[in-house]
Amino acid sequence: MSAATEEFGKADVRAFELIRDYLVENYDWDPYDIDIKYNDPNDGYRTLGVEDFVDLEDYGVIVILAHAISRPAPAADTPDPFNFGFKVADMGEHYCYIQVAAAQTYQTGSGWTDPYDFGFKRIAKSIDLEAERQIGRVIVVSRVDVFKKTETKYLYMREDLWRENLGSLPRSFVYLVAANASFLDLEDAIGPEPNSSDPFNLGFKAIDVFESGLGSFMAWDDLVDTQTALDAVWIIPWMAYKNWSDVMAWQSGEIPVYAVGADPEPADDASNWDPYGLEFKAIAKEGGWEANLDLWPFAGGTTRHLYLPTWLTVGTFGVPEQTVTTRVTIEYTDPNFPPPDPNVLQDLPHVAKEFDGLIPGREVSIKMEALDLDENVLIDGSKTLTLKCGENLVTFKLAEYGIEMEADPPVSLFDPGEEGSVTITATLRYFKEEDNGITPTGGPVVGMEVEFNLFSGSPAEVIGSTTAVTDPNGQASVTLTADHSGSATVGVLTKPDQQGATGACMFKMRPPDPIPGIVTGECDCDPEANHGGHRVWVEFDRLTDPEPLDYNVFGYNFYDKDYYGYWYDQKIELTYPVVTVVGDRIRVGLTSGGGSSDCQSASDPDLQEGLQDALDRFEGGIWLITPRYE
Repeated sequence: MSAATEEFGKADVRAFELIRDYLVENYDWDPYDIDIKYNDPNDGYRTLGVEDFVDLEDYGVIVILAHAISRPAPAADTPDPFNFGFKVADMGEHYCYIQVAAAQTYQTGSGWTDPYDFGFKRIAKSIDLEAERQIGRVIVVSRVDVFKKTETKYLYMREDLWRENLGSLPRSFVYLVAANASFLDLEDAIGPEPNSSDPFNLGFKAIDVFESGLGSFMAWDDLVDTQTALDAVWIIPWMAYKNWSDVMAWQSGEIPVYAVGADPEPADDASNWDPYGLEFKAIAKEGGWEANLDLWPFAGGTTRHLYLPTWLTVGTFGVPEQTVTTRVTIEYTDPNFPPPDPNVLQDLPHVAKEFDGLIPGREVSIKMEALDLDENVLIDGSKTLTLKCGENLVTFKLAEYGIEMEADPPVSLFDPGEEGSVTITATLRYFKEEDNGITPTGGPVVGMEVEFNLFSGSPAEVIGSTTAVTDPNGQASVTLTADHSGSATVGVLTKPDQQGATGACMFKMRPPDPIPGIVTGECDCDPEANHGGHRVWVEFDRLTDPEPLDYNVFGYNFYDKDYYGYWYDQKIELTYPVVTVVGDRIRVGLTSGGGSSDCQSASDPDLQEGLQDALDRFEGGIWLITPRYE
């Protein structure tokens, strides 16, 4: 995560992407387990928020590139209501603030909520920015790029606000790039004693935000140039490539652990240093600076080696018919290493057993046992493996052959009133020695009797016999049909030894094309009953081959100020109260109204006028009727 992308010119992002791709391609890391976050220049460097810096418990490796500053805690009677940084008599305790993102003003209906244009905004759902600003735990700092002579206001959060929301990281490796970011008073630091960040005894303290519950922490004890800071990020692929711990990689000399430089001169444009015209002046210390990259493994004063995530996945294939569970046990072959916790996993035969928290570069012995209902060992096997960072895969194949299932087509499309058809083929092949236990590549298994079984809940049925014998290609097939949509799962078992496999397919009815509808109406007149009126409906063809379950009637492109508004959307069954079937046409009533009570015929002008007014309510309308069959 980089809050200081503006300083790196996106070189930080490119480095993160290269490291991610390296771990994914070479060590089988899941790319969805790696998050890259940075303040995007297209977003005005405002992309990150406080929520990105907290709740990091799920991450084993954390890299944070950000600036940090030290500021005194505000006195109760401070004469500095706008937090300009006026000095008070009692400097008091100092806090460290970490850079988050560029600030941005926001506006509400009552006007600007930021009258001094500090750039405040709400930066986390669970953190009240305004409340934290009032107590000084969120501030706005102007960062001046002395080379480009530009100024950007950034939000900074105080270390205690960070600590309260960070979470515990007992197994995490953290690299924080920030000036004076080291733990200066801890006894278990590795390497040279860090330089003091408080040479004038003003009460400054370094960041201690990660002190509680951290695996290990790496940080610079003073200012560091951006290139050196970025170079140190490559400790991560070095740990992967060499199967090193953080300590081993830090001590290897492969990454920079020392930096020197000269302080840049202030910008020529004095306004950049004094945005509010208070006649402040910039002060740059004379001479140069040096920084050490220190590493603290928090382990009670002892050196603790933290490794990149390493895990082992064990799969079993072709177990005996009586097998109920499989049990896998792992041990380090070096007796000086205690066994992993846990080191025994037992589950159903087809469930992979995954061990995590392992040490890369170490050899492990793996024992697999197939157990019956009484946990008697039916068969076992053992292997050894030298672990590498990331995923390690081991398979035990106990069968002579394997089964692959294929559906043709995988998805069967068919029209309403028709059927879909799928052929499921089981291919039996012998394993070769170099096969991984999943996909057999040897010769076909010919003349093997198999039985197909359709799982319950399937929309399909089997056509013909469910048993077959493999042909010269080691194949046997079964055909499924269905007249409505759904998924079907088919299992196959070999007759002699009950080896099995499953295959799946999908049936999908094509959605029917919409049919057109028209709006029409008629007048009615009953002189004897002294009644006249009109009715308006949308009319469309009735479908009978096959008969739909219902119709969806949709009309748009009209404006009915009286009732419907801009559209009509209704699911219609033939039993719907306003539905009338007239021969091969369906009428769905839209509106009706009274007319002349002394009419003599349906052509009465008053009745016709009322009908026309009703039809005009739907003028220009487009009506689409979609039948539904399932």
